[in-house]
Amino acid sequence: MGKAYANRKPVEERPEADFYSTPYSLTRELLRVKTLPTVIYEPAAGNGAITHVLEQYGHIVVEDDIRTTGADFLDFQDHVPCIITNPPFSLFTEFVEKAKECSDVFVFIMKTNFLGVQERVEKRTWEHLKELYIFSRQIDYRTPLREDGAMCVGNLITGWGIWDMSWKEDYFQTRVIDVQKYCTLGSYEGYVEVRPYRIIYSDGIVEEKETSKHELYELGKEVQRLIKI
Repeated sequence: MGKAYANRKPVEERPEADFYSTPYSLTRELLRVKTLPTVIYEPAAGNGAITHVLEQYGHIVVEDDIRTTGADFLDFQDHVPCIITNPPFSLFTEFVEKAKECSDVFVFIMKTNFLGVQERVEKRTWEHLKELYIFSRQIDYRTPLREDGAMCVGNLITGWGIWDMSWKEDYFQTRVIDVQKYCTLGSYEGYVEVRPYRIIYSDGIVEEKETSKHELYELGKEVQRLIKI
């Protein structure tokens, strides 16, 4: 993982698959259990999903993204008190190395199977990792953003890894964050699939049309029952 970046590929050659929005509920759950500095840097902000929640909770966020502002985090030279991001998984190790150089605390979304890579042990990726908050459900990060934080279920076991540069112990603390109440959308494919439905709205109106469950959510109408035709 991350070897593609060793050759410093231009942005247009980097995989679009490395961009995924972070469901709002995951950042809200982080802030529920962890107190973070007021000022935060988000170096891979994408469409601003993490920033959106941080600002709701009173944080001041400075954000960049190589695809929007052109700022490449791996070239970052300043020092910041705290970084929070969902890094491109193909560049995870490089992002950790850079964050150690330029921050006091950093918080990354990570896959738990990242722990099973010997190269990261040799590179001391886990040095200063203080806490790992693992989500109780496997999440599909393709889920379109929803203000209610609802998510599709997938096959990635992930969580928030929290590095603290003052942490000198050779172990990290773990806990499980219960996200079951947000995993209400089923599979991603079923949620975004456009197909014929008979829609019974809460106001009694019945309509038949081709749509998706996400399109119905975006319309903002309360659906009482959804029937596949």
